[in-house]
Amino acid sequence: MRGIQSPSPTVLDQIAIDAITYDVEGEVTLTGRAGADGFVRVYLDNQPILTTEIAEDGNWRTELPEVDTGVYTLRVDAID
Repeated sequence: MRGIQSPSPTVLDQIAIDAITYDVEGEVTLTGRAGADGFVRVYLDNQPILTTEIAEDGNWRTELPEVDTGVYTLRVDAID
């Protein structure tokens, strides 16, 4: 009887948000991964807020500037 094999890890071909963190002053930091070098563009309520570079290892991190308390639609796009 053969054992059950788990599927091989897949290569990330899209962008992912890994964490949204807040410091004691309420500042927001986003971290994530992407499949290739390039840039991440961050949107709040479909308005572009900033663009940040994806590191060679595929990780990205950025702080959001002055986000007021509230409920938002967050979107990130990988761009080149």
